[in-house]
Amino acid sequence: MNNSKRSQCQLALLILLIVSVSFGYVGGCAKGKDDSREESPPSSGSAKEGEKLKVELQKRMEMHRDQHKAIDIQELIETYGYQVVPAAETYLWDSELRVRLAATMLIRRAGLMSTDKVERQKVVGKLLDYGLKNPGREDGILKDLLSFQAVDYSEAAKEVLQKELSTSPEYTTILLVGAADVKSALPALKAIVNEVNEPLKPFDIDSKASHSHAFAALMARARMGVKEDVKRCIEMVEAHPDEEYRVIVLLKRLSYVRQPEVVEYLKKYLFMDNLEPGPENLSRMTYAQRAAMALAQMLRGFPGNPEYGGNQETIEQCRKWMAKQKKWNIIR
Repeated sequence: MNNSKRSQCQLALLILLIVSVSFGYVGGCAKGKDDSREESPPSSGSAKEGEKLKVELQKRMEMHRDQHKAIDIQELIETYGYQVVPAAETYLWDSELRVRLAATMLIRRAGLMSTDKVERQKVVGKLLDYGLKNPGREDGILKDLLSFQAVDYSEAAKEVLQKELSTSPEYTTILLVGAADVKSALPALKAIVNEVNEPLKPFDIDSKASHSHAFAALMARARMGVKEDVKRCIEMVEAHPDEEYRVIVLLKRLSYVRQPEVVEYLKKYLFMDNLEPGPENLSRMTYAQRAAMALAQMLRGFPGNPEYGGNQETIEQCRKWMAKQKKWNIIR
């Protein structure tokens, strides 16, 4: 290679090096904003957000404690996401009941709003552990866990529930065993049902604990797909002589049993416009609204409201929606 060509090559290499440095290339790899290897560690931003949340939550909890000012749970979760969970844990053992309730509501709602399986399982694990340790369980934490689906219960959580079932079964923990789909507990649940040697009367005001526990075990087995128990649960609800109690209380309770037979049973009430029994001067709901409340707990895509069923227009939408379904998409 003559000197002229050598000089041209050296000049070309020098220009290439200058261009590479100017545009942020080293060793053929760009150092732009989208290169994760060159970005600032995400933990620094998360840490700042975490501190901001900590200060914000402390202020809101103090106002909730001292002034009874409600906390906008939805806003906090939409702003900070799952970070509210560790932030709220600090208040689980606060001396004020209202503060503890706010903390558990924050954690529960954050779990329900999360689409991440691991986060949801963590929330269930935390609340289950807290609910079992909480003296008197006055906060209803365990009952709130019924809002979660079976996939939200980790294997560790299922083991805890099975242990509770064998050592100190209670009404709600029995239901949680069914909600978590702990099929290995089916024999133990059957044993609880069989402990009652007389006709099962779980709905009486003065009913024995063994009767309410037996009905809970029956519903847990029904939820896990034991068809004879599904049938028995429906028959017991239908046989209740007090129509008002059956419609107002038992339809919603039966919605725990997430099975097609229960959907068909509730569907019957959805097409009834009867007003609930009661004084004329009080606001009363229709049978259809009560059924819509129960079905909204069970079915994905159902247009009814789980809190009040819906107005007449919504009820009509629910009826049309039910008529179009070829298969029930049940939430389990």
